[in-house]
Amino acid sequence: MYYRGDVERDVSEPGTPGTVTPPTGDAYDEKNVGLAPVKDYGVGQTKIYLKKTYLQKLRLITIVKERPFELFKMMYRPLLLLQFPVISWSGFQYGINLCWFNVLNATASLIFSAAPYNFKPAFVGLTYIAPMIGVTFA
Repeated sequence: MYYRGDVERDVSEPGTPGTVTPPTGDAYDEKNVGLAPVKDYGVGQTKIYLKKTYLQKLRLITIVKERPFELFKMMYRPLLLLQFPVISWSGFQYGINLCWFNVLNATASLIFSAAPYNFKPAFVGLTYIAPMIGVTFA
C-alpha cells in the first residue's frame, strides 16, 4: 500500500528553508536507514516516518490519515471498461470457454464410461488431450 501524497508539495529544492536533507558520508549509518523525510508542513515542521515494527507489518489493515478514501472509485473503475467492445467481447469469450470446459468436465465421465463407448477411467482422462492441444495452439 504505497501512497505518494501530494506530489506538487513534495517537490522542493535541497537547501530551501524547512526541508530535510538525508545524511551522507560519515553521518550516515545503519541506524538512519528507517528514517525518511516525507514532506514540508511549514517552517521547521517536517514529518518523519519511522521504520515499522514486525507486528505493524503483520497488520491486515493499515490506515494512512493523509490518504483519501477511494474504495468506491476503485469498485467503479472496472465497470468503465465495459464501454469498450473489445474488452466486453473478450470477457464474454473467456466466460463461455470456462463454462464449456466445466460442462465437458461434468459430462465426460458419464458419457464415455457408459455404452456404446465403455471406456475405462484412464481412457476417459485421455479425452482431455484434444482440448489441451487446442488451447496450446489457440
